[in-house]
Amino acid sequence: MYNLLAQLSCVTIGSMASTLRELTDAYREATKALDEAREALIEGIRRDRAAGKRPADILREIDHEWTSEYLRKIFKG
Repeated sequence: MYNLLAQLSCVTIGSMASTLRELTDAYREATKALDEAREALIEGIRRDRAAGKRPADILREIDHEWTSEYLRKIFKG
């Protein structure tokens, strides 16, 4: 993920020299990486909850990246 973000920032910084196709490709790669990271986090949350971890502990572990309301939706799914 870090490598992808580094590549994206290089493309963005040099965007005046980059073509729209290159910028679009970089955007799509970043979006795909974000989707994969989101799914991995959701699966990790579900795994920890199924193992008995308290929602408040999960919320702290994810550094309040998502709200407790959103976590409840994840737990139900």
